[in-house]
Amino acid sequence: MDKFTIIVDTREALPFKFKEIPVITKKLDTGDYSVNGFEDCIAIERKSGLDFLGSITHDRERFKSCLSRLQVLERAYIVVEEPLNSLFDGVEIKKGIKGKAGIRPKVKSVVGMHPNSLFGTVVSIMTRYRIPIIFANNRKEAERFTLEILKKYYSLKRTNEFKL
Repeated sequence: MDKFTIIVDTREALPFKFKEIPVITKKLDTGDYSVNGFEDCIAIERKSGLDFLGSITHDRERFKSCLSRLQVLERAYIVVEEPLNSLFDGVEIKKGIKGKAGIRPKVKSVVGMHPNSLFGTVVSIMTRYRIPIIFANNRKEAERFTLEILKKYYSLKRTNEFKL
């Protein structure tokens, strides 16, 4: 536990590649990323844009279970690999990334959810479960957010500066 090491859940389908940072792959009880030695304290749930939409619509009950598990940690975050406005409006998505290709039409035609409902669901998750949702501009930015959150948490815990 003396050296900062990221844990990636074994079920993470498309893990981030943290350059020059030690990574361990093992099963996490919740979330996709954590810090070695602090698995019961912090977790980050990574979602692609389409995965996030699916989680709050047709896979809602499973996602609520995930949120309940995340909620009991000292810190939990959801990092979405797309900006919120692109989930409303549709956006061109780079080909070649698993599960993403082509141009996505407006959210209502994809998941049958009105944009106001999407916005309300995001606000509800952040308020009810006290879990911030970070909408990154792209996968690279989502990876950076994930890394920096985990590093900052580790640093604050190691120096006893962590505040609840």
